[in-house]
Amino acid sequence: MSDDAAVAAVGAIASCDLADALLRLGIPRFFVHDARIVAPADSSRLAARLVGRAHTATYASASAPDPTSPVVNPVDSLAPGSVLVVAGVPGSPNAYFGGLLCARAVAAGARGAVVDGRVRDLAEICENDGFVVVSTAPAGSVLGAGKYAKCVAVGAPVTLGTNTDYPTSVSEGDIVVADVDGCVIVPYDRAQEVAALARTIQAQDALCKIDIVQHGSTLVNAFKNHRK
Repeated sequence: MSDDAAVAAVGAIASCDLADALLRLGIPRFFVHDARIVAPADSSRLAARLVGRAHTATYASASAPDPTSPVVNPVDSLAPGSVLVVAGVPGSPNAYFGGLLCARAVAAGARGAVVDGRVRDLAEICENDGFVVVSTAPAGSVLGAGKYAKCVAVGAPVTLGTNTDYPTSVSEGDIVVADVDGCVIVPYDRAQEVAALARTIQAQDALCKIDIVQHGSTLVNAFKNHRK
């Protein structure tokens, strides 16, 4: 399957259906805990959708002994159609993505960003139609990263949610799908398998809904009849 076909295969499917498929297939650590869309603006979030291949970046505390990555900022190595995936420092007060980084990402043709950490300059980011930003933080920040964190790796596997019970591993090139319900990570080499099962689940659920709405079925019976 080509890159475009792999992305398209999962890209047309809701995150919840993909999550059901990933869970049934036993693929571990596939959802980004506490992920929510913070851009575009509120009125557009229900329809917002982010699909693309991950370009990963890991940050460490500015005082950590880790050397700074040769690629000082990962937005400078984004490819068209990609999604920046940032593993920030848990609990840090600073943002890892903001207006200027967004401008550079848009210029590079990226589709959005998934940030395990805070975001700033939201009004400026929201000026970019079609660019979607996902954050795991409960709030934004007014602080830039400079004095608090540094990028130590670009393009290497990252782990999001290290301070939660549900850490998520993301490798360079994995497929990111995010919508109003959340964010899932589909291993690139299993995209076709995941998409096929997700479509089966969608068809089963459609039949369940018909039984419930049109025929007065109980949920238990609808599941018994259609979910295999």
